[in-house]
Amino acid sequence: MSRAWYLAALVPIALAGLIATLAFLRLVDRIDAMPRMVVPGEHAFALPAGDHIVYAESRSHVDGVAYANESFAVQCSMSSDGAPVPLSSHGSRMTYALGGYAGNAIFDFTLDKPATVKLACETTDGKGVLAVGKSFALTIVVAVVPLVLGMLAAGAAFLIVFMKRRRYLALVAARDNT
Repeated sequence: MSRAWYLAALVPIALAGLIATLAFLRLVDRIDAMPRMVVPGEHAFALPAGDHIVYAESRSHVDGVAYANESFAVQCSMSSDGAPVPLSSHGSRMTYALGGYAGNAIFDFTLDKPATVKLACETTDGKGVLAVGKSFALTIVVAVVPLVLGMLAAGAAFLIVFMKRRRYLALVAARDNT
């Protein structure tokens, strides 16, 4: 049994690495594409129906201007066609630091249909940036789970090759001794 089988054992981790890399690149693109606004201020966002998250970015850039504010508190209101859109505090810790941006989830809201919403926010902690987007949880799972499974599969394949090769070499050695 050839040592080349050890290379074959690396195929699962290579495939998992490819899947994880593509998911990671998609995540970077999604973060970069989120619409942003500088606070204090107000901004109109055209958004699809569904669940959305408002992220407070401690490191960001808007219209070519870089912003850094490690800790700022905001008071925000949102409306669509003059009707209020309820903002609720984000229930879990979701943060990111990728592609020149760093932020954490602060508010959740849901739109029943595509709409243009107006987000108005105040802060007394200097200028900051808010971004609006979807949850990244599924993208992170798509990146991490295949990588872990690929590592486990590669480890199992490596162990199988090792055991079979050892058994084969023992049989060859026994045959040569007779």
